[in-house]
Amino acid sequence: MLRIIATQLCLLGFISLGANTANAQVNEDCTKDASPEMQQACSTPAYLKAANDMQQAYTLAQQAIDAHESAKDEKEAQASLDASQQSWVAFRNKSCTTFGYIGRSAAIDPKNIAACLVDLTTKRTDQLKQIVEEYSK
Repeated sequence: MLRIIATQLCLLGFISLGANTANAQVNEDCTKDASPEMQQACSTPAYLKAANDMQQAYTLAQQAIDAHESAKDEKEAQASLDASQQSWVAFRNKSCTTFGYIGRSAAIDPKNIAACLVDLTTKRTDQLKQIVEEYSK
């Protein structure tokens, strides 16, 4: 219980220190319905940087679609991007929770979760950058 409270206070402190809305959103995506270990992993500086980079790439992908597509196609492309991002976040969170159990007999390891979050989030950022490149041609 104390661990949950400490994690929540840490997150609140981070957000109240002037973190931008994008960081708050990606951190909420990471901690929503999460275990205390996942919440702890989501508050690491390495993850927050990776998540912020991903949010920036996502915004650029939205802008690239907006600039490239006709009105009808843009709505469909934006809806597809939004749905894929939401599904990807859910996949990442479940996958990284699984990685948390590696090397442990019973307890989940937030360090394994954090490493997984950074790795998968960085890969998703690269995918989003590819979308931007393709739409910018």
